[in-house]
Amino acid sequence: MKKVGDISLAIFDIHSINVSYDESQVLTSFLRSQMAQTNFYTIVERQYIQKILKEQGLQQLDIFNQDTAVHLGKLVGAKKVLLGEVGQIGQTYTLTFRLVDVETGVVDKTASKACKCAKDELVNVISELAAQLGK
Repeated sequence: MKKVGDISLAIFDIHSINVSYDESQVLTSFLRSQMAQTNFYTIVERQYIQKILKEQGLQQLDIFNQDTAVHLGKLVGAKKVLLGEVGQIGQTYTLTFRLVDVETGVVDKTASKACKCAKDELVNVISELAAQLGK
């Protein structure tokens, strides 16, 4: 049986659609914090991921493709990678996350939610979705 925090997780920046880059960065930072608080994963440091991306000639913006994320997950020594997307359609925000196994490339879990809410309420949605992914 695995100990709590035994699974290393690389969290890549949340891809944003009709949401500003700065806002998606804030949401990504909050997601990292929330996933760490589940005590189920050991989170790969963002700076280490940035270093590997730089060595590979890539940017976080290049990681929307699951195959690329799996490859980079292997390079940073992660067992799982977390890909996310935040979008806005009219007054509705959507958040979608995929937890992908680095060895198999298969999506282990997904969590998503639509929220007709103020933008600042998205942190509550992220907390909820992180709890779902951290089980």
